[in-house]
Amino acid sequence: MGYDTNRFIEHSIISELLCVICYNVLENPVQHADCETLFCHECIKDWLARDQSCPVDRKPLTLNKLKSPPRIAKTLLGNLELRCDFSSRGCDKMLKLEHIRDHEDECAFNPKFDTEYVKFLRAKIAEKDEEIRRLRAQKGEQITEDITIRAGTTFGDLEQEEIRMLRSINDRPRKVHPNITCDGCDEQVCGYRYKCLECRDFDLCARCEMAGLHSEHLMMRIPSPSRRIPEQFGVLGATSRS
Repeated sequence: MGYDTNRFIEHSIISELLCVICYNVLENPVQHADCETLFCHECIKDWLARDQSCPVDRKPLTLNKLKSPPRIAKTLLGNLELRCDFSSRGCDKMLKLEHIRDHEDECAFNPKFDTEYVKFLRAKIAEKDEEIRRLRAQKGEQITEDITIRAGTTFGDLEQEEIRMLRSINDRPRKVHPNITCDGCDEQVCGYRYKCLECRDFDLCARCEMAGLHSEHLMMRIPSPSRRIPEQFGVLGATSRS
């Protein structure tokens, strides 16, 4: 049914090398013996199954009147350069049309050879993983375990993996901050305590802070009850609900 013109180097295709039925670059071309028009073999075969006339001059036409194209047409077609059909899967090869089939049969990104494709996907997922790490680092959170990358994981799955990992971190045994209650969920604060630097008496647990509560103010993270609040925060920093 013809080669998609978008696969070829721009401006390298002349109109004579396009099929008049599918408007793509000729694939397995044949020529009308009378009017000398070139068609893709499959295109003209399907056409004649519905209409026994030439799509150009409208004269009667049968498969018997089709012949092999002239050598010059084969040479021009064979010298056209196009992208591998598996470019969307990661292949960056550009080859002449006469060699493209041999390459695609053995291309590492061919679905029948999934090893290289999986590596390509893993690299993309690793980039997304690094972006998650960077964003969390900006929020002052330290990641202590790696995200498990599985073949077939989509970028949408990474968001769910991030949520699962956060939950696993928050569900671990953590030190309790005595007499400190989260102003978001009204539960006692365990693990990281987030104290507002602008409100006189406002604290959040790690879950509520990660959920974006009270994001309009700066928060100070207190890792454990044994950590003293810096004196430079004065009365505000020293204030707690005890």
